[in-house]
Amino acid sequence: REEASQLWRLPTTGGPPRRVAGVMASFDAASWSPDGGRIAYMHEGDVFIASPDGSDSHKIATVPGYGWCPRWSPDEKLLRCSMEDPKTGGSMIYEVAPDGSNLHRLFSGWNASPDEGNGFWTPDGKYFLFLSSHGGSVTNTWAVREKSDLLRRADRVPVQLTSGAANIWDATPSKDGKRLFTIAGNPR
Repeated sequence: REEASQLWRLPTTGGPPRRVAGVMASFDAASWSPDGGRIAYMHEGDVFIASPDGSDSHKIATVPGYGWCPRWSPDEKLLRCSMEDPKTGGSMIYEVAPDGSNLHRLFSGWNASPDEGNGFWTPDGKYFLFLSSHGGSVTNTWAVREKSDLLRRADRVPVQLTSGAANIWDATPSKDGKRLFTIAGNPR
């Protein structure tokens, strides 16, 4: 587990960093809402939302273990975060509405030994991608379809996107959502 740290905003165009007043977040445990109007952050298992300057910070939920990687849906109607199960050491993904309602685990029963985390949506919100070592010892990228359209319906069964001998450590989609960039390797 990581110690909580102060959260700072760094302007991309230059200038001094600014402290997000009163916000202490765990490592890899903060993200901007798509419109830039809110920050979701985690400290241990508590999920918070605050204004960009740190004001109006309030807890919306508590997951049953150490949490990280809160991610907003593109329409800002959902937050998903990763959580370490204190009993097994495995990880799982939880979902909650920004008002704190409907907290629940995703993919329950899909993986006999839960190991899902570091999820994110494609920019159009059609897919949610995450990392898992489901069915093997190597971590790969998986996806679930979130939205239906004329030709396809939303299917909540994860589909494996990457396959290889190296673990995927992190992934992010391109801005147009047509490519996936990954960081992969094997510890030696």
